[in-house]
Amino acid sequence: MKAGIDLSEAEIIVGDDIIKGKQLNVNFANIRLEQQLFYYSNNKSTVVIVLQDNLTDSGDNTSEFINMKKLMQTTLNVTF
Repeated sequence: MKAGIDLSEAEIIVGDDIIKGKQLNVNFANIRLEQQLFYYSNNKSTVVIVLQDNLTDSGDNTSEFINMKKLMQTTLNVTF
């Protein structure tokens, strides 16, 4: 059984910053997953954010994922 994997660009707004990342869409065994991966980095440390959603039958994000991402964008604060 072969998984279908598509890679594309993603972004999330954190504070005043637009963070670019990658999005993986995976189709495997009749399951459709989406992962969005982002990272912050400086000289001392790295913060990795991974968001995952089980897509609807039509391939859209669930309302829970959309609401969670909106909440993260308004409340997340990354400081080093």
